[in-house]
Amino acid sequence: MSNNCNSKNPLQRDGTSQEQRILKTLLPGYVAVDERSMDNLKSFVARYAEEIVYFDLNNSENGNWKSFFDKNLDESSQYNSPHFALFIAFLKIFKHAQDEMNKITKKHLDFYYRDVLHLTEKPAVPDQVYLIFELAKHVSSALLKKYTQFKAGKDELGNNVVYETKQETSLNKATVAEIKAVFTNKHNIFSGLLPNPKNDYRLYHSTIANSEDGEGGELTNDDKSWRTFGGIKFPNLQSGDSNAFVADRPLSEIGLAIASPNLFLAEGERIITIYLNLSKLSNLDNIFDEMLYDAFRLRFSGEEKWIEPVWEKTFSAGVGEIDPIIAKRILDFVNVAKKPEDIAGEEPQEGPVFDNPATGLGDQIRDYDIGMTVAARIISERNKLGPAGFTSIDQLYKVRYVGMDKINDLVYSFGSPVHFTKVDKV
Repeated sequence: MSNNCNSKNPLQRDGTSQEQRILKTLLPGYVAVDERSMDNLKSFVARYAEEIVYFDLNNSENGNWKSFFDKNLDESSQYNSPHFALFIAFLKIFKHAQDEMNKITKKHLDFYYRDVLHLTEKPAVPDQVYLIFELAKHVSSALLKKYTQFKAGKDELGNNVVYETKQETSLNKATVAEIKAVFTNKHNIFSGLLPNPKNDYRLYHSTIANSEDGEGGELTNDDKSWRTFGGIKFPNLQSGDSNAFVADRPLSEIGLAIASPNLFLAEGERIITIYLNLSKLSNLDNIFDEMLYDAFRLRFSGEEKWIEPVWEKTFSAGVGEIDPIIAKRILDFVNVAKKPEDIAGEEPQEGPVFDNPATGLGDQIRDYDIGMTVAARIISERNKLGPAGFTSIDQLYKVRYVGMDKINDLVYSFGSPVHFTKVDKV
């Protein structure tokens, strides 16, 4: 056996038991009307006997009565002075009257709580315990019926303690594999920080909640506790730099998953229609064209994992056939340009518009991309259209020297794969 037995369980909790919650001042025995014990009464009588004059058989004063009571009762011997035994018997009988007198405190409390405040005791509630079941290796599942009884030894009076289940429970081999947490700053609890980090209603996640950093780091505190609800802290708050209000947990992406037996489809071309009811009708064009159009991700169930399809990039398109998302990217690009270099770029730097090698008319990889002359003409024609600039690819297509080749170059440069989910306004 090891000689070092000083190691303690690191999970120590200070708590308050049910008995510790009782107010001692409300117990009937906290204050007694007559608190004197048997020894107190004997001492009182002995002191009182000193004040009483003793007269002998000759009716002459001969001291006091203290010597008659200044002794102890010898319970191991049957030989005790008769007068002293009679005195002890009187004290025993007096104890009954003393106990009755000391009930005044309890009667007063009962009168106050029962008759004045009209309080009543709650009915007795049976004890509750949590049981942990572990199935045998050869058993995959078991049914635990309601009212199944479990013995828990005996109580202080020697009675059997028996617990029974309140409901039917199905036991299986399932265990907790991972513990994750999501923290919502719902009430902006960090608003007291100056300057206030603007993170009201933001979500933060911990991929491994029972760790120091939420990502699997070893716990460093003494009691090995961790943030059950994934709360955040600002470790650089006192630094005063740009990272002062960066939380120690990453922000979460908000979304939802849609699953249904109706999506168990066989091979072939399938069209799936999903209806979303929006609470507001304002700015629908922006919602559908920018937010919902690219908001969906489609995954197929494979043998071992989910498989996400790879969308092929379309590098060429006729006017009017360009994906709306790609068209918006192109129009935004040419409408915000302030000088030709913003469109044509500056040599020897490549981009921002690249020649599509599949549709270019030259014999080199970067032949016929948008040059300074065409870029200047695009800005000139855009300025003639007013503050809105180009509103369609057709307008850009009609600019001199742009043509379909340059449109395909723009599609090639800004046509990163987008989900082709079609969203229609109803």
